[in-house]
Amino acid sequence: MVLAEGFSLAPGVKIEDLRRACGKPPRCAIEDGLIAIVTGMDEVYPQLPHFALDDIAGVAGFLLEHAAR
Repeated sequence: MVLAEGFSLAPGVKIEDLRRACGKPPRCAIEDGLIAIVTGMDEVYPQLPHFALDDIAGVAGFLLEHAAR
C-alpha cells in the first residue's frame, strides 16, 4: 500500500483531505474512486466515511481494512 499526495486525477482509490478554510469544492468524485473524506464538513459526500483531520488511527484502520478486501 502506498499513501501519496497529489494524485487526485490519477486512477485508483482516493481519500480527500478537505478543509473549509480553503474555500474550494472537493477535487475528487465518487465515480473517480473516492472512498472516504478527511474533513470537518459533514455535508460533503455524506454517504462516504468521514474522518476528523486529527484521526490518524481511524484513517489508518480504514485503509488497512479497505486494502484487505
